[in-house]
Amino acid sequence: MKWLWEQVVNYEDPEERKLSEMFMKLPSKRELPDYYQLIKKPVDLKKIKQGISQHRYRNLNGISDDFYLMFANAREYNVEGSQIFNDSVNLLSVFTKIYDTLTKGADGPQDPEMGDHDAGNSAAPMMML
Repeated sequence: MKWLWEQVVNYEDPEERKLSEMFMKLPSKRELPDYYQLIKKPVDLKKIKQGISQHRYRNLNGISDDFYLMFANAREYNVEGSQIFNDSVNLLSVFTKIYDTLTKGADGPQDPEMGDHDAGNSAAPMMML
C-alpha cells in the first residue's frame, strides 16, 4: 500500500510538476473555515500515509476509499476548471490505473509490497502512465 501511495505522490505532469503537493496537507481551518463547513470528512495524503503506517487499512479497498474521498472533496470544494480541481481529476485517474493494475492484473491480484517484484531490486518499479 505504501508503494501505491508513493506512486500517486510522486506522479508528475509533462511539465514535471508534482500534482500531489496541494493534497499533502489539509487547508488551515483559520484560512478556509468554509472548507470544514462544506466537507464533512476531510482527508489528505498525510492522513492516508499515517493510516498505512498504523496498519489501519486491511486491504487495497480500504485505502482506495480514502483516495476517492480526498479527490471527491477537492472537486466538491473547488471550482471546476481550477488547478486543484483538474489535479484531483488527473490524480484520480493515476490512482485508478495503478489500483486496477494491482487488483486486476493479468496474473490476478498483486501487491508490490508482498514480493511481486524482483527480490534483488529493493525499489519498486515506477508505473508509467
